[in-house]
Amino acid sequence: RAIVLQRVHVCYIGSNSTLRLGLVLFCCEAAFFVAATTAIVFAWNAVPEGFYTKVLHNRLHVDGPISCTKCQAAECIVRLQNIFSSNCPRASSGSANNTNSTPARLQQVLDAIDKLNSQDPRTVTWQGQTLPYELAYSQWLTDWVLKLDPEPSEELRIVATGQHVERWKTPRSSYPEGKTGYLRWREGLKAKHAATVVQLMQQAGYDAALQERVKRFILKKDLKKDPENQIVEDALCLVFLEHQFADLIEKEGADKMVDIVKKTWGKMGEKGRAAALNLDLPPEHADIVKRALAT
Repeated sequence: RAIVLQRVHVCYIGSNSTLRLGLVLFCCEAAFFVAATTAIVFAWNAVPEGFYTKVLHNRLHVDGPISCTKCQAAECIVRLQNIFSSNCPRASSGSANNTNSTPARLQQVLDAIDKLNSQDPRTVTWQGQTLPYELAYSQWLTDWVLKLDPEPSEELRIVATGQHVERWKTPRSSYPEGKTGYLRWREGLKAKHAATVVQLMQQAGYDAALQERVKRFILKKDLKKDPENQIVEDALCLVFLEHQFADLIEKEGADKMVDIVKKTWGKMGEKGRAAALNLDLPPEHADIVKRALAT
């Protein structure tokens, strides 16, 4: 309103040319206002009611009421972002859920995985928020993937988000004790994760070749053949060192952790190792890593 009044004022006190210029600017501003308002109304109505609400509630305001103002505002923002970005080319990814640069089919799969992981009854506190554990884990893994490869393929983004989808549903206790039971448990987990993610990709319209590539990534079939598969492995190892090390050291002890770190280091590529050496680990953890690399 102030801008309009300013333009009109300029028109009346200036010359005829100024009058014409002011009228042109006034018309442009009015057209922009109408177009922007129409776009916002369209975007709001285009997304089904309740879309994103559950995931946003878990990510932004876990302990509060679902109808709180904070969640309503966040839902509105994400709705608009998703509508406006659906036809935009993928730009450099700067965060785990950068909807401004995410193709619609990819966003559909990522949101579906987040929705499943948000049901994890286990929780963890991260960056001041209490999150379902697997939802947080997918964020950690995606963050590391984007650091190691700022321009990942859609398949790599999907694997980073869905590598451990619904992992809590298959506890270690569901398989026999011992090394053989442990290995069977790990293979069973990978197969379930792959099947779930591939099904979501089918629903989003991905072709069979891309589905197969993601499946092989999750099953770790192409570590030595596909550089992006190695990126996933590096990210998994970095998440372990950064977020899971403390819990495991309490369970296994320092000496056993030296062997575990040695095996972890052997799985990592050059990018992953370089990133690991730059981690800001607690002194006790850093000492274990140093011992592992010295032997």
